[in-house]
Formats: sequence, C-alpha cells, structure tokens
Amino acid sequence: MQITMQSIGTVHSQYRQKKDIPRQGFHDENPIASIHLDEAYAPGLLGLSPGDKIVVLFYFHEAEAYELTFPFHRSGEMRGVFSTRSPKRPNGIGLSHVVVTKIQGPVLEFRNVDMLDGTPVLDIKPDITKD
Repeated sequence: MQITMQSIGTVHSQYRQKKDIPRQGFHDENPIASIHLDEAYAPGLLGLSPGDKIVVLFYFHEAEAYELTFPFHRSGEMRGVFSTRSPKRPNGIGLSHVVVTKIQGPVLEFRNVDMLDGTPVLDIKPDITKD
C-alpha cells in the first residue's frame, strides 16, 4: 500500500547537527523551538494554549537507511528498531512530547525540543498521557 503525506510545517530549533540533539527533549527543557505551520493549517491550532502538552509527529529527514536490529547505545545488547527511539526507521516517523509556550498566528513555540532545525512536521496532537 502506498501512503503519501506532506508536511504541515517546519521545526525551527537551535540544533543544526544531529550530534547536538538530546536523546529526549525533557533532558533540556530550557531551549525554545518553534513550528512554523503553513498558513492553511494555522486554524488547526485553535484550542491550544501555553502550558498545553502536545505530541509532534515528524519526519526524520536526515536519518540514514534503517536498520532492523543494532547494538543498543546504553547496554550494547542487540535490540530491534521497534523497541527503540532510533531515527533509522522503515518509515522515518518521529514523535516528541513537548510543552507549548506561545502561539502567535501560524507559529507555535514550545520547550523540550529534540528535533533538528528544518524538520518537517507531519501532525500535532494533544498529549493525553498521565504524568
């Protein structure tokens, strides 16, 4: 089955190189990043407010070819890609839990960034997980 998606916007962050990105955004809460939505999608931000937790689905646009198994970075044990957050995935889809800090027009600012500058955004959803 062929599935086609297009970006709804782009992440702008301080991370210009993959090596600089934290493994999880909550490890470094201070940097603020933003998603610049295409104008056509700006009305979709209605109902979001600063302080809201959201999930950003994005495309790993600079990931190398995927690997189904590889040595896990922490322990060295062999792991399957679906048991990790590796960007080397068959479909290159990433997921980040972030906190909204500001919304102005088609621009959504957030903290807990773990995405490369220029990352294409596929979707935004409310984070309904329990703390």
